[in-house]
Amino acid sequence: MVYLLLEDEKIKSKMNVAKTKKTSKKMPNKDSILSTLKSIKPQYEKEGFKILGLFGSAARDEMKPSSDIDVLMETSSLFVTHNGGGFGAIARLEQIKEELSNKLGAKVDLTDRTGLGKTGEEFILGRAIYV
Repeated sequence: MVYLLLEDEKIKSKMNVAKTKKTSKKMPNKDSILSTLKSIKPQYEKEGFKILGLFGSAARDEMKPSSDIDVLMETSSLFVTHNGGGFGAIARLEQIKEELSNKLGAKVDLTDRTGLGKTGEEFILGRAIYV
């Protein structure tokens, strides 16, 4: 009888493991991200949003399912005026993040090159892969 309980627990344990396994989402790799960024870069430059490069775990090709894609960018005064000023420009940045996330298959974080301090310049600008 103890043997049956033990077998029953093994079966239940295996069933629980099967239930908790998630289907693994295919992570984008560095080359596919860079290729996509290069191809869409001209579309955004028309409105004053410049995609400069990739940094972080995606640039090192070390993405995990919880990783985001760090994109180095900058905007021009054209971007602000094109989008109706401050709040309009901020809203457009959020839209661009969403568009890039959808195109790249993972959450995107945007980092403006002009807002980096000395540490950011050292660790981001020097290690970014530029497109």
